[in-house]
Amino acid sequence: MQISPPTAWQAHAVKLLAALFILSLPFKLATVHIAAVLLAASLISAKQSELHAAPARLYLGTTLPWLIPVLVATAWHYFAPLTVEPSFAEAVKAVARILLLGLAWAVMLERGWLSVRFAVKLSMITVAAVILSGYYDLYNHWSAGTVPNWNHRISGAVYHPNALGLFMALGIVLSAALLRTRHAGPWPWLLIILALPILWATGSRGSLIGTLAGLLCLVAYTNVRHLALLASIAASVWAAESLEIIDFQRAGSDVTRRALLELAIAKWREAPWFGWGVGTFPFLEGNRWRTGTHNVLLDMGVSVGVFAVLGWLYSTLRLLGGLITRRNEAVRGPLAMLVTLLAAGMVDYTLLTSSLYQGLWVLIAVHACWAISPFTSTARAMPANPLPVGSPQPQKLQ
Repeated sequence: MQISPPTAWQAHAVKLLAALFILSLPFKLATVHIAAVLLAASLISAKQSELHAAPARLYLGTTLPWLIPVLVATAWHYFAPLTVEPSFAEAVKAVARILLLGLAWAVMLERGWLSVRFAVKLSMITVAAVILSGYYDLYNHWSAGTVPNWNHRISGAVYHPNALGLFMALGIVLSAALLRTRHAGPWPWLLIILALPILWATGSRGSLIGTLAGLLCLVAYTNVRHLALLASIAASVWAAESLEIIDFQRAGSDVTRRALLELAIAKWREAPWFGWGVGTFPFLEGNRWRTGTHNVLLDMGVSVGVFAVLGWLYSTLRLLGGLITRRNEAVRGPLAMLVTLLAAGMVDYTLLTSSLYQGLWVLIAVHACWAISPFTSTARAMPANPLPVGSPQPQKLQ
């Protein structure tokens, strides 16, 4: 497949939009939506061969199985008499954002207009900016005479402790993945050292679980000592919670989460096939907390029904299975990032109504598809130096 190199302005424009999207994502700025729309609009210039390339096909294969049931359920909600009006606009935006933005990102990677290295650098810069906002929040707490703890959580500039904790978790896992390459320099160590206190000060259990799960993916197959260290840390946290050294309850948080999960399961049983509609759970009868399920799987079930849940499980397991079976160092980082996002999502997030989680899901899923896919493009199949250093030169036939 022949891919024409981009002109100078196209290359700069795509990189600028990608930078704008990633850097704006944690702070929920309007530029996130502007960059996403413009990147999605770039699909107009995509060739059929680019859409049929392995990364784009794999992304479609792991997205459409659950996005199509979401659209079918949304259409059914439009004509069904429901007690609570679902958010049709939110559902359509979620489907368009996840499908078009992810497909555009996969095409740009395949063209060579974007690169994994460029995305990693942007992510590290974004995490560093979020860390600085967290330390500024810590300073404000101390200036006010309040010591941050599990009952006085910090939010940084992302305006929610769970969101701040999630970016700390992803930053720590990404830094650890870079350190495995042994060519990352000292910056990942610095990022980990600075991120750990902020992660603890957020009091986000989902982010803490996600961090441990992601680090587990990085060391599970290679180093028993590191695996034992992670198990010891997890056991210490559990013991501290059991002995009430750490107050995970936080004014009844655990009780509220359990009640929300039970309510979500009960409501899902009442409408198992198509759910109640996107964004309706906080307003359903019995939800006196007026909040979401804090669980990706249950939120999808109670919102759009069992078919979307089965499609999402199939797609997610297909991604995880593809990454695990490769047994390659190149896929260990995307696997750890995906597991971190999934673990945090099962405790703190929803996929259909959270633009932050949607953006992270698209980026990580696309790069997972890229890591799994075979080298199909001209740029990937024909590197500048196809022979590794020290390899014997091919001899001419006599």
